[in-house]
Amino acid sequence: MKTDVKGCSNTAKGQEKYETFSPSHRANKIIYQYDYRHINGMLFSCVAPSLEKCRNKRNTNLKLSKMTNAEINLEVAVKALEEGKLKSSAANFIESIKDYDKNDLRKLTRKQYSFLNSIYNQFK
Repeated sequence: MKTDVKGCSNTAKGQEKYETFSPSHRANKIIYQYDYRHINGMLFSCVAPSLEKCRNKRNTNLKLSKMTNAEINLEVAVKALEEGKLKSSAANFIESIKDYDKNDLRKLTRKQYSFLNSIYNQFK
Protein backbone atom coordinates (compact mmCIF):
# COMPACT_ATOMS: atom_id res chain seq x y z
CA MET A 1 0.00 0.00 0.00
CA LYS A 2 1.04 3.56 -0.47
CA THR A 3 1.04 4.07 3.31
CA ASP A 4 3.42 1.15 3.96
CA VAL A 5 6.85 1.92 5.39
CA LYS A 6 9.64 0.15 3.48
CA GLY A 7 7.09 -2.40 2.24
CA CYS A 8 5.73 -3.16 5.72
CA SER A 9 2.20 -2.38 6.79
CA ASN A 10 1.92 0.29 9.46
CA THR A 11 -1.70 -0.57 10.25
CA ALA A 12 -2.31 -0.09 13.99
CA LYS A 13 -3.79 -2.83 16.19
CA GLY A 14 -7.55 -3.15 15.77
CA GLN A 15 -7.50 -1.03 12.60
CA GLU A 16 -8.06 -1.68 8.93
CA LYS A 17 -6.62 0.10 5.91
CA TYR A 18 -7.48 -0.34 2.29
CA GLU A 19 -6.91 1.26 -1.06
CA THR A 20 -8.10 0.62 -4.56
CA PHE A 21 -6.14 0.04 -7.73
CA SER A 22 -6.71 -1.08 -11.31
CA PRO A 23 -4.63 -3.97 -12.64
CA SER A 24 -2.63 -2.99 -15.72
CA HIS A 25 -4.21 -5.77 -17.78
CA ARG A 26 -7.76 -4.64 -16.77
CA ALA A 27 -7.68 -0.87 -16.47
CA ASN A 28 -11.46 -0.55 -16.03
CA LYS A 29 -11.63 -2.99 -13.08
CA ILE A 30 -11.29 -1.79 -9.46
CA ILE A 31 -9.55 -4.06 -6.93
CA TYR A 32 -9.19 -3.52 -3.17
CA GLN A 33 -5.95 -4.13 -1.32
CA TYR A 34 -6.83 -4.61 2.35
CA ASP A 35 -4.82 -4.80 5.59
CA TYR A 36 -6.20 -5.48 9.03
CA ARG A 37 -4.15 -5.80 12.20
CA HIS A 38 -5.85 -7.72 14.99
CA ILE A 39 -5.65 -6.42 18.55
CA ASN A 40 -3.20 -9.27 19.24
CA GLY A 41 -0.85 -7.86 16.56
CA MET A 42 -1.56 -10.42 13.82
CA LEU A 43 -1.71 -8.84 10.35
CA PHE A 44 -4.23 -10.03 7.77
CA SER A 45 -3.85 -8.83 4.17
CA CYS A 46 -5.78 -9.67 1.04
CA VAL A 47 -6.87 -8.45 -2.38
CA ALA A 48 -10.49 -8.74 -3.53
CA PRO A 49 -12.95 -7.07 -5.92
CA SER A 50 -14.88 -5.34 -3.10
CA LEU A 51 -14.32 -4.09 0.43
CA GLU A 52 -17.14 -6.35 1.64
CA LYS A 53 -15.36 -9.41 0.22
CA CYS A 54 -12.12 -8.33 1.90
CA ARG A 55 -13.89 -8.06 5.24
CA ASN A 56 -15.58 -11.44 4.73
CA LYS A 57 -12.17 -13.00 4.04
CA ARG A 58 -10.82 -11.33 7.18
CA ASN A 59 -13.70 -12.62 9.31
CA THR A 60 -13.24 -16.14 7.94
CA ASN A 61 -9.53 -15.95 8.65
CA LEU A 62 -10.13 -14.73 12.21
CA LYS A 63 -12.54 -17.58 12.88
CA LEU A 64 -10.08 -20.10 11.48
CA SER A 65 -7.36 -18.68 13.72
CA LYS A 66 -9.50 -19.73 16.69
CA MET A 67 -10.40 -16.24 17.75
CA THR A 68 -13.15 -16.36 20.35
CA ASN A 69 -16.49 -14.63 19.91
CA ALA A 70 -15.62 -12.39 22.82
CA GLU A 71 -12.42 -11.27 21.06
CA ILE A 72 -14.33 -10.54 17.85
CA ASN A 73 -17.02 -8.67 19.82
CA LEU A 74 -14.40 -6.64 21.67
CA GLU A 75 -12.61 -5.77 18.46
CA VAL A 76 -15.79 -4.35 16.89
CA ALA A 77 -16.63 -2.50 20.10
CA VAL A 78 -13.16 -0.95 20.36
CA LYS A 79 -13.43 0.28 16.79
CA ALA A 80 -16.83 1.85 17.59
CA LEU A 81 -15.27 3.45 20.69
CA GLU A 82 -12.38 4.91 18.68
CA GLU A 83 -14.84 6.29 16.12
CA GLY A 84 -16.86 7.96 18.90
CA LYS A 85 -20.00 5.95 18.17
CA LEU A 86 -20.66 4.63 21.69
CA LYS A 87 -22.87 6.18 24.34
CA SER A 88 -21.17 7.02 27.63
CA SER A 89 -22.03 3.82 29.53
CA ALA A 90 -20.90 1.61 26.65
CA ALA A 91 -17.83 3.78 26.07
CA ASN A 92 -16.82 3.54 29.74
CA PHE A 93 -17.28 -0.24 29.73
CA ILE A 94 -15.28 -0.79 26.54
CA GLU A 95 -12.57 1.61 27.71
CA SER A 96 -12.21 -0.50 30.87
CA ILE A 97 -11.82 -3.81 28.97
CA LYS A 98 -10.24 -2.77 25.65
CA ASP A 99 -6.85 -4.27 26.57
CA TYR A 100 -8.26 -7.59 27.78
CA ASP A 101 -6.76 -10.74 26.31
CA LYS A 102 -8.55 -14.03 25.71
CA ASN A 103 -8.15 -15.16 29.34
CA ASP A 104 -9.44 -11.87 30.74
CA LEU A 105 -12.46 -12.00 28.44
CA ARG A 106 -13.31 -15.48 29.75
CA LYS A 107 -13.72 -13.94 33.21
CA LEU A 108 -16.47 -11.52 32.13
CA THR A 109 -19.74 -12.04 33.94
CA ARG A 110 -22.78 -13.12 31.94
CA LYS A 111 -24.15 -9.58 32.20
CA GLN A 112 -20.88 -8.04 30.98
CA TYR A 113 -20.65 -10.47 28.07
CA SER A 114 -24.28 -9.75 27.11
CA PHE A 115 -23.52 -6.02 27.14
CA LEU A 116 -20.42 -6.55 24.99
CA ASN A 117 -22.42 -8.74 22.61
CA SER A 118 -25.17 -6.11 22.30
CA ILE A 119 -22.54 -3.51 21.36
CA TYR A 120 -21.11 -5.91 18.78
CA ASN A 121 -24.56 -6.53 17.28
CA GLN A 122 -25.09 -2.80 16.97
CA PHE A 123 -21.87 -2.16 15.01
CA LYS A 124 -20.88 -5.40 13.23
